[in-house]
Amino acid sequence: MSREQRFQQILTIVGGFLMPLGLAVIGIGWYGTAHTGYVFEQIPYMVSGGLLGLGLTFSGALIFFSSWLARLVQLQREQAALTAQLIKQLSTTDSSAAPIRRDTEILPIRERVR
Repeated sequence: MSREQRFQQILTIVGGFLMPLGLAVIGIGWYGTAHTGYVFEQIPYMVSGGLLGLGLTFSGALIFFSSWLARLVQLQREQAALTAQLIKQLSTTDSSAAPIRRDTEILPIRERVR
């Protein structure tokens, strides 16, 4: 397993852990707020449960999104390497098989249809 794949896996695991953790913290904050009748006791639950939970949830989502982007970069690099390999193979093959005509004029579609 390459370093990039390991990094992508770690990001996926961390993001997948932080999102549900943030939702659980929001649930605990709601539970504490719902079972308290005084506003001065509800504010700490709202701050610690609500805002911390939202922060964890959004952080987890952003980390999970960055793992997806890391996977896209890895796939793009693999495709670029394969494309370069194919171009190299095509350039070393027999060049007399299908000559490319460069003297043809490119016409608009309306004129080519006639």
